[in-house]
Amino acid sequence: MIKHIFLLLLGGAAAASATAQEDYFRTAVGNDVVPSAVSFDKSLKISQVDAERERLWSDWCRAVKAEESQQLPEFDSLKCKKSGVLLLPDSLDKANEMPFYWGFKGDVSQKDSAASFLCLHGSGERGAEWEANYSWAMVYDDAPSRYIIPQTPLGGPCRWYFRSRQWAWRWMWLQLTAVHGADANRMYMFGISEGGYGSQRMASFFADYLAGAGPMAGGEPLENCPPENLRHTAFSLLSGENDYMYCRNQLVEIAAKQLDSLQRLCPEDYIHRVALEPGRGHGIDYRPTTPWLSRYTRRTRPRHVTWEDFAMDGVRRRGFYNIRVTERPKDCDRLRWDMDIEGDTIRINIRRVTYAPARIDPTFGMTLVNEKTYRPAIGGAFTLYLDEELVDLRRPVTVIVNGRPARTVRLHPNRRHMMESLATWLDPARIYPCALDLQF
Repeated sequence: MIKHIFLLLLGGAAAASATAQEDYFRTAVGNDVVPSAVSFDKSLKISQVDAERERLWSDWCRAVKAEESQQLPEFDSLKCKKSGVLLLPDSLDKANEMPFYWGFKGDVSQKDSAASFLCLHGSGERGAEWEANYSWAMVYDDAPSRYIIPQTPLGGPCRWYFRSRQWAWRWMWLQLTAVHGADANRMYMFGISEGGYGSQRMASFFADYLAGAGPMAGGEPLENCPPENLRHTAFSLLSGENDYMYCRNQLVEIAAKQLDSLQRLCPEDYIHRVALEPGRGHGIDYRPTTPWLSRYTRRTRPRHVTWEDFAMDGVRRRGFYNIRVTERPKDCDRLRWDMDIEGDTIRINIRRVTYAPARIDPTFGMTLVNEKTYRPAIGGAFTLYLDEELVDLRRPVTVIVNGRPARTVRLHPNRRHMMESLATWLDPARIYPCALDLQF
């Protein structure tokens, strides 16, 4: 009898704990600030980590379904041409209705492993551009695949990098991963013309979420989309040889040279295909992009990370891969982060980045090439998250930040770190059991 009562009490405590975790996650879903999970502090054995990940992800999915007032319906065939409307927050976009098509191509039984594509249209008349993107989506040979095809809201310019569109991408990520169980390692973003510009910017900014990106008929100045960030993201950029407007063809050539140079430095990284189609202007063959992208899956835990940390429409990322920024230096526009993990040694260098125009086009007055200068950054803080794939959790690790004397520490798996990393990145692949708070 006593044993029976004890088990009932234990079950009640576990249920209460699960409810508290879901409440924490609901707060994280609806809040831009990562809430502290210090009240959930609990040491774990290495052997317990995988099971804890599964439990936390289940709680997270329930929290997303409960907290998100707008839900993406089940995916029917894309042929059905179903559409919906996403309401963007008034604080981000007064013209806050974003229509979208969504649907599935191919065998629905393969939906769990299918590629998911976000397809961005150009800056012509919105209705016509949106319809054209839907028509092209039906043509691309990439099944089985999910598609979300949004239309930019009325009342402002067609720009895909605005903060309201960043919010929409977060919503789509949550819906696809936590509600629909889509493969988080097979997410892709691509677009045509203005959608090409937007997908190039978004690819650099959100590279750690994407398996690949495919801008077409575009060509952004690289100040807006540092190619260094694409170190583990497959990248295809196709435009026309004669697409002279806004220096698109020149900017594509510049991107090709920079990515080629980066790949020579890191031969296993910077997978890219950047090319100008001979004889073509602004209209090119759009069909090759998605089949090429779908060959690649996301690298979730790279041991070598390069990140140029910059603001896009006034918004900065919380972090990148396994680095979460908790304090940036004052009066610092851009930071360059380099992390290298070799065995049990972790080296992290953080530098300020300054741009100076080196080549300006006389016709459009656009800066085509910038010279970058770097100097050590001081006055910041960050949390470095680690797991069993990045280091051996049974051994101490040595951490060197900006060349300072090495610090050797032991890692201790803890539920708190797992909850806070999940709340930071909203990502089933980034639920880290260990964390180090560091300064520079």
